[in-house]
Amino acid sequence: MSQISDKQVPKRRVKTGRDRKLNQDEDVNKDGGPISNCEVISNSCGICNEIVKDDEHAMKCEICEVWFHIVCEKMPSVVYDYIVAVDQHISWYCTSCQKGCVKLHKSIKELRKQTGILSNKQTVLEEKVNVLAEVVVENQEASKATEARLGTLEAKAVNVEDKIDNNNEKHMIMENKLGNLEAKFAAWEEKLSPGADSNINYADVVKNEAVPALQSIMKKEIEQFKNNMEDKDKRQKEEYEQQVQELKDEEARKNNIIIYGVPESKEKDEAKRREDDRKFIMETIENKMEIEIRQNSLTKLFRLGKIEPNEEKPRPLLVGFNLHSIKRDVLAQTKKLRDFVEYKDVHFNHDLTKTQREKVKTLVIEAKQQEANDKSGNFVYRVRGPPDKLVVKKIRKIN
Repeated sequence: MSQISDKQVPKRRVKTGRDRKLNQDEDVNKDGGPISNCEVISNSCGICNEIVKDDEHAMKCEICEVWFHIVCEKMPSVVYDYIVAVDQHISWYCTSCQKGCVKLHKSIKELRKQTGILSNKQTVLEEKVNVLAEVVVENQEASKATEARLGTLEAKAVNVEDKIDNNNEKHMIMENKLGNLEAKFAAWEEKLSPGADSNINYADVVKNEAVPALQSIMKKEIEQFKNNMEDKDKRQKEEYEQQVQELKDEEARKNNIIIYGVPESKEKDEAKRREDDRKFIMETIENKMEIEIRQNSLTKLFRLGKIEPNEEKPRPLLVGFNLHSIKRDVLAQTKKLRDFVEYKDVHFNHDLTKTQREKVKTLVIEAKQQEANDKSGNFVYRVRGPPDKLVVKKIRKIN
């Protein structure tokens, strides 16, 4: 027995005027007229097939809409009397329909279970789509930045080529000037032809001494000029190539971090040591820093340098991520590790290029000089900022 509406409260009640009164909602036949005694009595029990009489205890199933003697349904009289007496909506199903309801309930339960599984899969897929979307956005932004820098380098390359062309033009001008000088000397040679009364042959002097001397000087200057231009062009080309290589190196390292002080595994097998390092990183990021991360978020994981037998200091650990945002979050949350004793010797840093490392060294020296010159003693000077924007910052001491 379960809840139902007044429509299904039994029409047949035992020996009471109220029980014999038909429910107002069901007191009409199919043609809209009142139900006759013939129509009422013609209902037969779904179990014994006997007519359900007006003075018999019977119930109508809400699902199959068939009448049943309570005796045939083995319903206790006290239950039947309760249904008749209570002033609330109660539904009743026959035994056969109850079995069907159980099956239906199991089916619904299984369907809900499958729906939950599908919902979880959908959530996972949505998360993957979101991650891919972030990757696409970051790659697009990185591509734009790279294109901008390459555009700058290309402009510099064009400038270098223009300078080379300009130098070539200057070289041609110098050659022309030398030719003009030679022509002038030839003209002077004719004008200075020896006279009848002269004892000096000026033409021979100019031809044999002045012209060769000036030609030698001009050739040396042109050769020096040419060599200087070639050296300058070579330096500019090398500088351009270094800038392109630096850009590629920065791009390859932009999602990497280097962690110092991470204890090394004692396992002899390299694969097991690497797996121990992976577990350490995942434990640190997920549980200590409380950052959501997937296993496939780690794209690089290896130690820098060779294992030295007598070296107790752990080698630096390089970790690469598939998203720059993960690297940014990890570096931002390193402050949380201060609460854990096991991380007191662990330090995180960017994976810097050679040029960036040299710049850091220069800035560190500059920071020390500025701190030494600050006589107040209230500030410290530190190198801060992302790899491409490193600067010396003045930081107030905390008392």
